[in-house]
Amino acid sequence: RMEESRGAKLHEAMEKILIKSDVSLSTTEIADEINASGLYRRKDGLPVPSSQILARAINYTSRFNIVEEIVFWIKYQYKSSLLFNY
Repeated sequence: RMEESRGAKLHEAMEKILIKSDVSLSTTEIADEINASGLYRRKDGLPVPSSQILARAINYTSRFNIVEEIVFWIKYQYKSSLLFNY
């Protein structure tokens, strides 16, 4: 597949960005951070587009939740709900 890399997988890079930011981010913000950091590289060398971030989040619903192209990391969302319900 064209989007695969030798380093982290895209969903793993997305998680790292979301953990580091400690907040939910838009698909564009995640793509910008991944492209700037080099956490993930496509085989074709092109930058990761926000549409690929959205597609990956949709494919990994056990890890991510999406609301209007804002991506939430499930574990962060769970941590937040614990804080608000305490």
